[in-house]
Amino acid sequence: MKLYLAGPDVFRPDAMAWAAEGRQLCAALGYTALIPLDGIETTAPGIYQANIALIQSADAVLANLNPFPRLRARLRHLCRSRLCAGARQAGDRLPGLQ
Repeated sequence: MKLYLAGPDVFRPDAMAWAAEGRQLCAALGYTALIPLDGIETTAPGIYQANIALIQSADAVLANLNPFPRLRARLRHLCRSRLCAGARQAGDRLPGLQ
């Protein structure tokens, strides 16, 4: 099962270490982590399209929704947008995850 790890963590100073830890945790539970930092795109439109493709290829999205001042409104918009259409219900559980 592929899990897209979303949220403002990609902007942390230690983002690469965070991504490596996320990959290890997912692998330990039998999941594959899809992380925005794995892309090679460098332009905003390219990054956007690459992330949309990752989200669409994922079986589930694990999103850190902790407030991040510049992204708060964008996260709210994404959660209301068609990206979430057809997604699992918030109460669904994935095996091995609490």
